[in-house]
Amino acid sequence: CFRACRDALIIDPTNLKALFRASVSLRSLNRLDEAEKYLRKALQIDPDNRDLQAEKTKLDEASSKKKPLIKAEE
Repeated sequence: CFRACRDALIIDPTNLKALFRASVSLRSLNRLDEAEKYLRKALQIDPDNRDLQAEKTKLDEASSKKKPLIKAEE
């Protein structure tokens, strides 16, 4: 799916659906930094889009789970 989105974005870099689907696809592959890049661009185009806002929530949750907790040394 990501390759198809990438190809669509070559033709139209502002294709909202391709940006959204690229972000979802990358998140599912646990490539969270890349997913955030595509989602950020989509949100610049349409910041009030509910689907994009929901994906942002999912991406934020996935990012917070991925980051390791650092324990303070005693």
